[in-house]
Amino acid sequence: MNIQDFTNSFGKPISTNKILRANASTILLEIAAGAVLKEHQSMTEALLILISGAVVYEEEDRSVELKETMDFVQIPSQLTHRVRGLKNSRLLLIQ
Repeated sequence: MNIQDFTNSFGKPISTNKILRANASTILLEIAAGAVLKEHQSMTEALLILISGAVVYEEEDRSVELKETMDFVQIPSQLTHRVRGLKNSRLLLIQ
């Protein structure tokens, strides 16, 4: 998935599109190449957006590679997952 799929391609001068519909906080996350953000769970649904680099998001039954700027993955609440850096990477986590 890519965040640009949710844009309106400038059909209007200003537009908004809620992707995550809960009260949210935003975290800038940096993961070095080869580093692993250990397995954990999010208490709420979250959105992980790649700003630069490349990572793999992994759950028990699913693996998603984020490799292009603005690629993203939706993270279900209370599901164990981890993130592995393929390159030095910067991401936005919205919860």
